[in-house]
Amino acid sequence: MLKIIIPLASDHFIDESGQFNYPLPLIEINGKSVIEYVLSDLNKISGEKQLIFILKDQDCTKYNLDNSLKLLVDNPIIVPLKAKTKGAICSILMAVDFIDQDDELLIVNADQIISCDYNEVLQDLRTQHADGGIISFKSVHPRWSYAKIIDGEVFQTAEKNPISNDAIAGFYYFHQAVDFIEGAFDVIRYDENYEGRFYTSSVFNQMILKGKNIKSFPISPDQMHSFYSVQKLKEFEKYLLG
Repeated sequence: MLKIIIPLASDHFIDESGQFNYPLPLIEINGKSVIEYVLSDLNKISGEKQLIFILKDQDCTKYNLDNSLKLLVDNPIIVPLKAKTKGAICSILMAVDFIDQDDELLIVNADQIISCDYNEVLQDLRTQHADGGIISFKSVHPRWSYAKIIDGEVFQTAEKNPISNDAIAGFYYFHQAVDFIEGAFDVIRYDENYEGRFYTSSVFNQMILKGKNIKSFPISPDQMHSFYSVQKLKEFEKYLLG
């Protein structure tokens, strides 16, 4: 089965008026919340799948975010975090009890929308017998994680460091979940961190060291919509309106 993990434990957006003082997934753009846009694409993935959400316990108690998710997805798995972790890897590992080692695993950021067909991406990675895969786009801004890619094959990743002009969108595929689990523990064991936090992209370095096949699916920069600021939310609203 394909397990899809969506970390939602991001900070709140607060602008000068206070109108965005909510968890990012609940912020509305053109009448729909961010998480609705994210899920509309993930729900189109064909085949048997299970969605797993990782979110702050306080967002469940204060904003009922878990109830909102249950209205949008059939039988989701909710993993509440009672304390801040040391990065995405640590948060995702909190869901390990809901993952079988031979499951396909997809980890998708919830603060972005990628305008592409996920079925096409997954089919491409499966056809190439990829052990792992990313979606990449062109950039040089140190905000992103990066990959060294030759002929579609990933040879190295780096967090917040442009080692190439191929940035990684928040889409991480693992043909077998065991590769993520073992790689994640290796990242922590070898302390491969950025400013004290452990990031998902680092798992691919550990897989590459073991001879695993990591592939990239390229998209154009205008297909990548990341909501790291209020301005980016407004830009996406304009994009929807054409």
